[in-house]
Amino acid sequence: MDSGLMRRLVGCLIYVASSTRPDIASCVSALASYVNDPSEAHLKLGKRVLRYLAGTKSTGLHFQARGDLNLEAWCDADLGGSDTRKSTTGYVIQYAGGPVLWKSSKQKATVTSTTEAEYIALSMCARDVMYLRNLLSEMGFEQAQPTAVRGDNQAAGRIAKGAGSGTKLRHLDLHYHHVKDRVTEGRIKMEFVPGVEN
Repeated sequence: MDSGLMRRLVGCLIYVASSTRPDIASCVSALASYVNDPSEAHLKLGKRVLRYLAGTKSTGLHFQARGDLNLEAWCDADLGGSDTRKSTTGYVIQYAGGPVLWKSSKQKATVTSTTEAEYIALSMCARDVMYLRNLLSEMGFEQAQPTAVRGDNQAAGRIAKGAGSGTKLRHLDLHYHHVKDRVTEGRIKMEFVPGVEN
């Protein structure tokens, strides 16, 4: 199998996923992990994504300014769902009713529980929320309300609020725990949503 062909295909798909089509970000991320040693099956999956894009040409990002111009975020993670047993983080941040930043990637830390994976995803999402809040502030669009970050893991939300037991997460790097400070400062607020709505 020609790895050059697979690299070009995945490169094009990454561009599309990062520019206007967040709906393919997860599958493109998965395909990207096979560019060094692709098989015919991987090329078939890449072509399937192209057929999906061709069939949904009219789908894209739509922005409609609403009365409130607050950021909103949704984040989620799986537990060891990849071949490497690393968990995958996924989140989307919206502004004025449309997505402005999204991500789907493997986590660097190896975790042993869903709560840990969700907490890392929450931390990664919170970093980008703070980046966007600061950017909007510099542009004159100060966020008066805390940004709602929605997730489907109640334990991770409690830990972020400082109410949960953090002793089980002591082994996680300190750079994931900044989210507690943002909640305490009132810049981010945790909101639970059921998994099917997330």
